[in-house]
Amino acid sequence: MKNYDIVCNKEILNKNILFQGSDINKLKYYIREYVSYLSQNNSKIFLLDSFWSQKKYSRYKSSRYIKEIERRYHIKLSVDDFMEKQNIFEYMNDKEINIMKVKSVMGYMSAAELFPVIISKVNDDLLENNVYIFINDFILKSLSEGEFLDLYMKINKDKIKFFIMNCELKLPEGLKRIIDEVIKIN
Repeated sequence: MKNYDIVCNKEILNKNILFQGSDINKLKYYIREYVSYLSQNNSKIFLLDSFWSQKKYSRYKSSRYIKEIERRYHIKLSVDDFMEKQNIFEYMNDKEINIMKVKSVMGYMSAAELFPVIISKVNDDLLENNVYIFINDFILKSLSEGEFLDLYMKINKDKIKFFIMNCELKLPEGLKRIIDEVIKIN
């Protein structure tokens, strides 16, 4: 089976998956395909992203094309805006979108630093959908050894799954323990 076939296979749904390889561009390609596949299966996907300036975020939010961007791709929210939503899943359903990118905004705590808080909110707001949360190098650099496992023990493990992209960073021990499948991208 080719790598592409693996990321679009029902057998990898409802699993915690590690995508591993040395070529970051190939990894990103397969992650995008996996995210697209999850979205087509009506799963909710959360991507935590690195910094934007306050000016760039404000410009994005006031863009006359924002509705078109959100309709075609995904919602981008700052961590602050994300935390202010009453129920994040109802908000996504109202926008008719399955993918949300939580942006860090300069001058505030980053999405990586607030990873435990974001996951707790996702867990508290859960509805009927399966949820997949992307862990990239940006988050891995901020996760301490025991922090992930402590957090993982407090969430709905049947509904919330993680997919991890890793090139060269050492994975925290708690994160290694929950991985159900490793997909090596050559």
